Amino acid sequence: MDLISRREGDVLLVKLNRPKVGNCMTLEIMIELGDIVFNAPKEGVRAIVLTGEGDRFFCTGIDIKAFATADAAGKSLLENPYTGPRRGLFEIVAESDVPVIAAINGAAIGGGLELMLACDIAIAAETASFGCPEAKRGMGAQFASVMLPRKIAPAFAMDMLLTGETIDAAEAARRGLVVALVPGEDLEEAALKRAHAIAANAPLSVKRMRRIARRSREMPLTAALRLDENPDPYTSEDRVEGLRAFVEKRAPVWKGR
Repeated sequence: MDLISRREGDVLLVKLNRPKVGNCMTLEIMIELGDIVFNAPKEGVRAIVLTGEGDRFFCTGIDIKAFATADAAGKSLLENPYTGPRRGLFEIVAESDVPVIAAINGAAIGGGLELMLACDIAIAAETASFGCPEAKRGMGAQFASVMLPRKIAPAFAMDMLLTGETIDAAEAARRGLVVALVPGEDLEEAALKRAHAIAANAPLSVKRMRRIARRSREMPLTAALRLDENPDPYTSEDRVEGLRAFVEKRAPVWKGR
């Protein structure tokens, strides 16, 4: 199986399982992973952890051999991001109502870096590495060109995009690309712990915060402060329950309404 998934309560762990080829993605894998993320809210999932099998690669992007073979046969598998009939995987992850944590167990390169950038939070093993070599491959890095300057300081983003050079985990943490570095053997546990902490919070609040944080970027302050994204937690049953549980010193029981 190229994708492995495991459910832990409200949390779903999804693992790219092609370590012998850098956990790179075929078109079929990208479609399947997109379907998993898209359908997660309907299945009651409240947080997703995305990682790779092994300790060398998170994801090295697209399966270049498969795409090059298709090119040689005159059957390109790549779609123009403006005119393609399907939503791209990265867009599906970025726009999902379920928070996604990237557990970077190894190299996150090219499309693998873009997959990480689509996630809300990234935690990395101390041996991980990060790179965007599309300028060296004649590719466009459409998603990274948009998202990387939103994740980290623009000068750092441009350095990665235009040089195509790889940085190590310590440098990624210094630039703010990841929120924490942990020993490789502790990575999955650390990511799941964060996911369970998110899943334990009020689902309407998490959904609204995520939407506003993403959609208010680049908006003028006055417009951003008046961005009224649904759902509205202020008038919800969960808001009443959350305050009552705090006063009564007990864990809240969320209803999602």
